[in-house]
Amino acid sequence: MKTHGINTFIENMLIMPGFYENASLRDSMLHVLRDSIKNCPVDAQLLQLVVDETGNLAPFERIRYRSSTNAEDIEGFNGAGLYSSHTGVPGDPDKPIDEAIKKVWASLWTFRAFEEREYFRINQKSVGMGILVHRSFPNEDANGVVVTKNLYNAFMPAITINVQVGENSIVLPENHYTPDEIIYYNQNLYPDTYEYINHTNVPGMQGKTVMTAAELKGTEKITAMPFITTTAC
Repeated sequence: MKTHGINTFIENMLIMPGFYENASLRDSMLHVLRDSIKNCPVDAQLLQLVVDETGNLAPFERIRYRSSTNAEDIEGFNGAGLYSSHTGVPGDPDKPIDEAIKKVWASLWTFRAFEEREYFRINQKSVGMGILVHRSFPNEDANGVVVTKNLYNAFMPAITINVQVGENSIVLPENHYTPDEIIYYNQNLYPDTYEYINHTNVPGMQGKTVMTAAELKGTEKITAMPFITTTAC
């Protein structure tokens, strides 16, 4: 960022006359910023480190580079769906991993993300993008979001599960599709007890659940998982 003048560009952009008053100007400058990030080479040492580490994921070749910023999941602002994740395949000229990394970095500066942060008065100079790297799961049977607390009753220990069939998005759903929402009570007082708050409305899922009872039971391990830290760019 510093080497290629990106930080200087951001600083100058944020003090540009008319930038905050003119939405078209903001959109245009943010577009230039994203292109600048995507056109700069990734530091060779960092790229080699990523290549070496992803080699440990063999035989899986498709690697997911997932966005993780310090401007989401904070008090009063969740930032769901603002930033993008991308897939890279080592040695594949059509899906190079450096391009995937740069696309994730650039997604920090979409017009929508910038506007959301402005609305919630988040200091634009303080934001940073990290990347969580893991194997890709194409053609998944289900995808979801888990919150390790009971969102409906703080006095009843549980986890809240939102899960959708296939690759239908949870945070950016098409056709107003809603997911299965489950409260799973994983404490000794209520072992293996869960309740559905909402059911998916994806066509063909009427009367069905996205996850089986056995699959739901496996989520009890989530509360024991450590937090994963990412390296910011």
